[in-house]
Amino acid sequence: MLLVVTSLCVVLLSLSNWSRNEMSSEEVVRKDELRWFPLESNPELLNVYMKQMGWDISKYQFMDVFSTESWALDMIPQPVGAVMLLFPIKRENDSQRHVSEASTHLNSDVWHMKQTIRNACGTVGILHALANASPQMKEMALINQSSALGKFYRDATTVQTPMEKAKVLEENEDIAALHKATAIDPSNASSSAAEDEVDTHYVTFVHVNGGLYELDGRKSNAIRHCDTTESNLLQDACRVIQEEFMAKDPNELRFTILALAPTAS
Repeated sequence: MLLVVTSLCVVLLSLSNWSRNEMSSEEVVRKDELRWFPLESNPELLNVYMKQMGWDISKYQFMDVFSTESWALDMIPQPVGAVMLLFPIKRENDSQRHVSEASTHLNSDVWHMKQTIRNACGTVGILHALANASPQMKEMALINQSSALGKFYRDATTVQTPMEKAKVLEENEDIAALHKATAIDPSNASSSAAEDEVDTHYVTFVHVNGGLYELDGRKSNAIRHCDTTESNLLQDACRVIQEEFMAKDPNELRFTILALAPTAS
């Protein structure tokens, strides 16, 4: 059965869904671990954050996807640039997904980074979405090159591995400050502190060279799920979300989906 996210669920989720980088076997555990405040899955909040980082939200911004059913997907303007999912982390569900992760591999055309800052998965998810923008989106000059985002991507092009890109984020004080300002904004309904443990996590789905990739900062590389196209990205990503996440936890309501889509005129 497909999960329909009702308006009531959206209200409840805005109060309860927060990002978590739960330590798995692939993650790096450090005594000097950095911790940020968690971000709510709130498109208005995230759009302001992206604008402050240097993204042109007058052309592309995040919006809620209220269901994986066709009526909800038809409401989203096309072409979609990326899909972000916030989902509850449960060890039993994570273990079930290890089989599908056999397709995890390094693809030089896919921009992927590790997450080494706890609770930074919202920012990592955004960076994954924007870095893998389609050639058409990149031609629109959506990133201000003198901004915090422009500086981050320039610095990140000087390194190769996902872990090295994570180090670039650790050293970017401008993005860290903007993340903190967003997280403590009154519209971010979380009362969580940076030290608190939260049990949800962001992943991003993108289309690159005919493939649908899942980008998770907890993983060493991207996960290729299937073939897709720019026009089918939203439908294919939501199908994977339904089958790989929702169907494996049918009693759970804490799923939210965001699409990076053309801004309504």
